Parts: sequence; structure tokens; C-alpha cells
Amino acid sequence: MSEMESITEEGFRLKMVMEEFRVFPDVFTYYSALIDRLCKECRLDDANLFFSEMCDRGLVPNGVTFITLINGQCKSGRVDLALEIYQQMVTKALKADLVLYNTLVNGFCKGGYFRESRKLVGEMTKRGLRPDKFMYTTILDGSCKEGDLDLGLEMKNLFLI
Repeated sequence: MSEMESITEEGFRLKMVMEEFRVFPDVFTYYSALIDRLCKECRLDDANLFFSEMCDRGLVPNGVTFITLINGQCKSGRVDLALEIYQQMVTKALKADLVLYNTLVNGFCKGGYFRESRKLVGEMTKRGLRPDKFMYTTILDGSCKEGDLDLGLEMKNLFLI
């Protein structure tokens, strides 16, 4: 067991001890932290289960929790799951911010889903958010790697609006 895994396991033991004393973790102090650790260890199925447990207990995930889980899915190439989690977030009426859209667009571009990233940018601009340099660079880089310069130029025009 690596040092990081042992830290995560210690976190789970602490959670169990807390619960034995009827002290229950909240979204901010504990669930987001453990989900982050699980994602960093590429234990995404465990992170998803823990996320479900949190929701089953009536706790409402915050934006940080969603972004952490979405980022973990994207980095592992599980873009379809990242999109499902994003849809859950929208359903719960949490506002998506530029960090979330950057995370999704970056994951989509790295996974080869360039047209989908275009849709996200369009959705984002409809919500009044403007793409930043990071997003522009991500999309332009992905378009060049894919050989789809038309998409890159289309996106460039979107950024200039």
C-alpha cells in the first residue's frame, strides 16, 4: 500500500470512528476531501460509490465535489461518466462555473470529443460565461492534433464575440 493509499484509508477509518460517536461528516469537511483522494488514486468506482453514499444520506454535493469527480473521470478517459455527473449537477440546479466548463472541455478534447466540447462552449456562452485563455488554448490544441482546423477557427470566432 502506498503512502497516499494509507492516508486515504486512514481517512475512512476516521470517518467510521466519527460515525460511531454519532458525529457525521458534512460535504465540505469530509466527503469532498475523501472523493478527491479517491480520484487522485484513480479509484473512481470507489469515488462514485462514496458520492452516492453522500447523496443517499441527504447531503447535497457542492460545486467542488462535482468538479473533483468530473475531473477524475475526465483524467481517466471516462468522459461519458463525467458528462453524466455534469447532468446530475445541472439537475440539482447548481451553477456551472468557468472552472467546471474548463474541466469538461479539457477532458472532452483530450478524449477526442471535439464536437461535444463545441456544444459545451456554446452552452457556456448562453449562460453568460466567457471562455478564457486556458479554454481557448485547450480547444485550439485539440483541434490541431485532430487535424480539424475548421473547428479551431470556428472556436476562435466564438471567443472573439
